[in-house]
Amino acid sequence: MVAISKKNVMIYKCILMESYPKSEIFKYILGRIAGVRKKFDRDVIIRNNGIKINCGRIFENCSIACSYFEKYMNKELKMDEGVFIDVGAHVGKHSIYVAKKLGNRGKVLSIEANNETANLIKENIKLNNLDNVEVFEIICLDKKKEITFFKDDFHTATNSIYKKDGKYGIKKNADSLDNLFPNIKNVKIIKIDVEGAEESVIDGAKKIINNIRGKQSGKFN
Repeated sequence: MVAISKKNVMIYKCILMESYPKSEIFKYILGRIAGVRKKFDRDVIIRNNGIKINCGRIFENCSIACSYFEKYMNKELKMDEGVFIDVGAHVGKHSIYVAKKLGNRGKVLSIEANNETANLIKENIKLNNLDNVEVFEIICLDKKKEITFFKDDFHTATNSIYKKDGKYGIKKNADSLDNLFPNIKNVKIIKIDVEGAEESVIDGAKKIINNIRGKQSGKFN
């Protein structure tokens, strides 16, 4: 049975207002009431703050893509120009939003470890007619290595390098932001959402972070 709470009601309401085809959402809700969880029969798209997000066939992706989820982030991600690095981009909600606002004044580096959601980001780039987003299907940590990545096909936002009940592991390549982008300039914001591995990502981005701090203080490395 689906849990009933004020937050769930608000998310469902938001998804119903912003999604199409709505028939897929209604079928999913009826299924959850009956205790059944399954994927959509067709891809569902969310219209949110001037962007379109193809969420594929997973309801949780719609929950994250809708405007109710992390609505405070639009203020945090305001940029006039420069580079935005989105680590743990999921279906690309924040990547697409920032890229749309930046236009030709900047670019977005969107990093997502899960191949299904990384492919959705690529679809969403086309869906929004953007040419200032690059997608990297890799795990970001503190150094280059091979690591086990734990996945959940219904809850892709909870995929992580840490083993949890109900998840299965696959081998993936990992690397640091400093290694991936050794000569990068004009980074304004780094957003990190990687299910508990944030500190490791930061450890692997010390050069980039120091350059950001240097620009803010007027000093450069």
